[in-house]
Amino acid sequence: RVENASATRMAMAAHVRWCMSASTDELRVRQKAVTPSRVRFDVTVPKKQVKRAFEDVVTEYQKEVKVPGYRKGSKVPLQVLAQKVGQENLRSAAVELIMRQTMWEACAAVRDRALEDSERLETSVGELLREFSPEKDFEYAVSVEIVPEIGWKKPYKGLQVEVQAAGNDAVAQAEVERMVQEKKKDLGTLRVVVDRGLEKGDVAVISFDAKKITEDGEEGDDIVGAKRDSINFDTADGDNFLPGLVEGVLGAQRGEERKIDLFFPEDWKPEALRGIKGRFTVKVQELFVRDLPQDESVLANALVDGAVTLQEAMEKLLEKEKKAIEEATEARVQEAILAELAEAIEMAAPEYLIEEQGKQQYAARLLELQALGQVTYEQIQNMSTEEKLRDYIDSERGQLERIVKSTMAVEEIFKLEGLDLTSEEIQAEVERAEDEFKQMGEQFDRERLIEQAQELLKGGKVLGWLKDNSTVTLTPPAASA
Repeated sequence: RVENASATRMAMAAHVRWCMSASTDELRVRQKAVTPSRVRFDVTVPKKQVKRAFEDVVTEYQKEVKVPGYRKGSKVPLQVLAQKVGQENLRSAAVELIMRQTMWEACAAVRDRALEDSERLETSVGELLREFSPEKDFEYAVSVEIVPEIGWKKPYKGLQVEVQAAGNDAVAQAEVERMVQEKKKDLGTLRVVVDRGLEKGDVAVISFDAKKITEDGEEGDDIVGAKRDSINFDTADGDNFLPGLVEGVLGAQRGEERKIDLFFPEDWKPEALRGIKGRFTVKVQELFVRDLPQDESVLANALVDGAVTLQEAMEKLLEKEKKAIEEATEARVQEAILAELAEAIEMAAPEYLIEEQGKQQYAARLLELQALGQVTYEQIQNMSTEEKLRDYIDSERGQLERIVKSTMAVEEIFKLEGLDLTSEEIQAEVERAEDEFKQMGEQFDRERLIEQAQELLKGGKVLGWLKDNSTVTLTPPAASA
């Protein structure tokens, strides 16, 4: 579209009149495959149609523009009209009208396979305006992305996937017990300890620094990044500290200083500290014991609103945790099936869809960073450039292609297997989405919601069919640390 509001308005008005009264003269179209999924059309519009389009634009301007010395709607000489509205506006409106009249017909050969909104004008607008004349043929090039030919490297029925379960009953039980302990700590109060040393479960305020241990066992240089001053040290969270630190300070009195030899494991973060053996000088500055709540009903209600006993609360939490594990495992199964599907399908992923997927992911990433407060508004603005988006698409091209391929594979299987959606299913999903928007107080496009509901339901139907017709092996969950 030529970005000129006046020209666009006149082109639309002329186009309506043309649709009602005129037919398109024969176009000359040359078709050429640019990529396996994009086709280019070099279009020549006959001079007769070009001239008629220009005359229609002039007529519309004559209807709308007030020219001194002429009645509105009268035939103002072209030279006078051009001086009033600008020759550039006349040319812009004529070019846009011609594009509206001819582009759909020019792409007729692939119309049934064209991806929606994937049309791209290959000739620059500036060139079109420079070359336009109502006295000669009008030439332009346009390309469109099409659904590529789809084949299968291996059958999509009978896929075999192996998935690690997100958890099991033991994992769920351990998570509930962790939540109970955390809530106890939240509800508990800290009391100063003066008559004993540090015990497991206590909270202390400590400071420490560390030096590397040389080959002869002596203290060497300071370990950069291994110094802390007056930090809260909850011995119940031992897994969050360097292995051996909690054990090394147990029994220490308030004000006591100890030297402890510790080793940074190979999975430690930051990576620069991995494998280093250090001698830590640790001083216990303050020592507290945590008094836990004695009223079970207070703890139960804090865990689950309305719960009276701890057993009741834990049973509800356990049920919720088992469901979450089941849903997480199912999501892993679906991801594994989609990954296999992307490997099974044989097709060239359309660049247009890759770019659209990349745009959606990048926008979501920026919104997430902003919501988490990890970037400022100015940083978001700096990241919201075409260059940054292109860098993201290039860096994530592999996974973007897999998503596009698996999505198109789902569409193909839906058709091949004769799956369908009922109007009741679509209506229920649309109403669910509408309720979500209304609860958030946001506007929505119902037609778009219907499209999204159909896409979501199709995906669910196909994934359900694939799971029923695949071999899924679940392996035990990862061992708890």
